[in-house]
Amino acid sequence: MEDKNTFFESLLLDVDNVKNCPWCGNKPEFIVESCGSSREGLYWDLELRCNCCRNHGPNSHFSIAGRIARDSCVFILEGKDKLQQAVNAWNRRADDE
Repeated sequence: MEDKNTFFESLLLDVDNVKNCPWCGNKPEFIVESCGSSREGLYWDLELRCNCCRNHGPNSHFSIAGRIARDSCVFILEGKDKLQQAVNAWNRRADDE
């Protein structure tokens, strides 16, 4: 079984084409603000921001949770749409139509 950090890193590899920071030009990063587990499963509180100039865009804070489905070995991921919304908001620029 993968540990939660390996699982989380593989999740983020699914998100392609994050544009460089509009303020300084560096590549942004997903910052794990907190993570943990409960009876319901695992969770991560995240922020998409530039690690160089520390700027972040709208919708940059979001949470992802995962749990094992009852009576099965299926891992259900909740909140991946919020990750994609954060990327879309980050990639939006003033000159976009």
